[in-house]
Amino acid sequence: NGCAGQFTVPVQIVASPQVDMGGLVSQCEPATLTFTGVEIVPDPDGPLTWSWSFGNGQTANIQNPPAVSYPKAGQYFIQVIGKNKAGCVDTATQQLNIYKIPAVSAGPDMTVCLGGPDFQLNASGDLGNSYTWQPPVNGTLSCFTCASPFANSPVSTYFVVVGQSPFGCVASDT
Repeated sequence: NGCAGQFTVPVQIVASPQVDMGGLVSQCEPATLTFTGVEIVPDPDGPLTWSWSFGNGQTANIQNPPAVSYPKAGQYFIQVIGKNKAGCVDTATQQLNIYKIPAVSAGPDMTVCLGGPDFQLNASGDLGNSYTWQPPVNGTLSCFTCASPFANSPVSTYFVVVGQSPFGCVASDT
């Protein structure tokens, strides 16, 4: 029948948003972190809608959510999605490490005789810890940064050891 027609359909090209996250800092347990949604290229059509997944079962739907708790050590994958009014999205995903507090022991309590020889303290704990003994008020130590210093004191006293993991997490024992 030779019918022909022409239709004009407007097509709008919209740029996708570009998002990232701030506040992602690996820490020791228990950790509380504050995240921020970062809009790398501002969207000219208005604000984005945000969707967060924090890897611990918590979610949020605002650009800068309230603080998020990570009570246990582990790896968490954090994801934020930014969506503009046209429905275009961008996703940023990063890994968060929460490190465990090291196990630290100053050893069992001791009884020593006044005027006796120096006695040896023995710190122990997780493999890879470094140890620092805090100087007692009424005593002496042969070294402050070794696991097993020799100690002496003319009176009853407390010796405190601080253990630090390779990730900077600390614990102490007396």
